Amino acid sequence: MSIRVFLDARKLGDGGIGAYIENVVDGLLDFSAEESPVFEFTLLAPSVEDSKKCPTISSALGRWGRDVSVIYDSTPKYSLREYFAMPLRYRSELATHDLFHSPHYTLPFGIKIPRIVTVHDIIHMTHPDTALHKPISSMLIRSALSRATHVITVSEASRRKLLPYSNGRTQLTVIPNALRRSIAEIALRELKPTVKTYGLKHDYILFVGGERQHKGLHRLLKAWSIFKSASSETAAEPLQLRVVGANFSDDIRRHASALGIADSVVFCEAISDEELKQLYRDARAVAVPSEEEGFGMVALEAMSLGLPVICTPVDSLREVCADCAWFSEDFTPESFAAALASALSDERGREAKVREGISRAAQFSLKVHARRTAAVYASVCGHFVVDPYFSRLGKTERGTAASHGG
Repeated sequence: MSIRVFLDARKLGDGGIGAYIENVVDGLLDFSAEESPVFEFTLLAPSVEDSKKCPTISSALGRWGRDVSVIYDSTPKYSLREYFAMPLRYRSELATHDLFHSPHYTLPFGIKIPRIVTVHDIIHMTHPDTALHKPISSMLIRSALSRATHVITVSEASRRKLLPYSNGRTQLTVIPNALRRSIAEIALRELKPTVKTYGLKHDYILFVGGERQHKGLHRLLKAWSIFKSASSETAAEPLQLRVVGANFSDDIRRHASALGIADSVVFCEAISDEELKQLYRDARAVAVPSEEEGFGMVALEAMSLGLPVICTPVDSLREVCADCAWFSEDFTPESFAAALASALSDERGREAKVREGISRAAQFSLKVHARRTAAVYASVCGHFVVDPYFSRLGKTERGTAASHGG
């Protein structure tokens, strides 16, 4: 038996949601090669132009090849066209599929087949970029939760925050993210030395994220200035901060200059997965100074590669890292600077946490993610349920939900 999935993959290559899409497709293609049912994907991908110019998108589509069907679409995200015109445009294609999966809280209207929505977090409400983000995202999340056949989220922390916005009847399953194949398998390749690629002359701490408020970059720069001031007399060699993301503004660069740390902060934009893996590989540690996260993919990737991780005390980061990371006592730059200093100076503790982190990261496997996603996919079709722990397939009553993964 096959289950035909129409997956909105227009956010492929877009941060954590893009990584989630990769996990879903990679994992369920593997699952289909080994078990039943077989999952057949039609992907609604970004436009041809956008797909070609993004290394992550072109790499993923190339990896999946003929195992998926691809429809390239240029519908603007968060638009009326997305909510109303897009389902009409693809109504004949949708009618031939068993379920529709939106990997974000933007669930179009008028889709007649079972609808799965993945809501990663409520950051657009708690840390809105503009005054309009909070009311609009609140409306869209409530709408998605009320109309979805089944809702997936990526952490217990996110589940708790979503419950007040549900109608009490929402079937909600926690399926933690997995390590991306595009990152995990790069370890098998020979990587060029980072120093040659990026011109870095010293050891460095790595930050991977954007400039949005909840990522905590401003806090990190202030913490970095405190750390550098305290360690300048004792450090044998200079230490740099490597900031990786996209479209950093002149304001954030001026902020680094005003703090007197411009010479020790290096900004890098629009890098490939291979370049990111190089930066992970040679970093002394990874900083995750977030105010809020739905999951914490950067922390997971860093742990898997044997790197010390320094985090703020965000619930989802504690959920992912457990005791394998250094946590600041609070969200102040002073506290984060102290955690950073502790991680770099505690050699014995660092070895133990790194070892435990590698073991913990292995628990977030693509195979487990695929089994749990398969359980939800199968349940909404009403015929089969997949046991995510023992890969057992059995009959179930129509409408019964598979609530594994919590």
